[in-house]
Amino acid sequence: MSIQSAVLGFPRIGAKREVKKATEAYWAGKIQHDELLKVAKEQRLARWQTLKDQGVDVIPSCVLGSPLPTSSSAARAS
Repeated sequence: MSIQSAVLGFPRIGAKREVKKATEAYWAGKIQHDELLKVAKEQRLARWQTLKDQGVDVIPSCVLGSPLPTSSSAARAS
């Protein structure tokens, strides 16, 4: 029997608050909606990769039962 690890919550704001800054830039009209979504997706993928690299087995914000998305598969999905 093996025990799996899980993380139920993990900040997605980014190491340097990239999502917060992009959101504020969007509100101020400095960037388009597509750019905001791009920044958020990049940060989500980075957080998922960090958790995977740390050995976390279950990442609830990923699609259940699916492997961790790669950058190329995530780009195709949007």
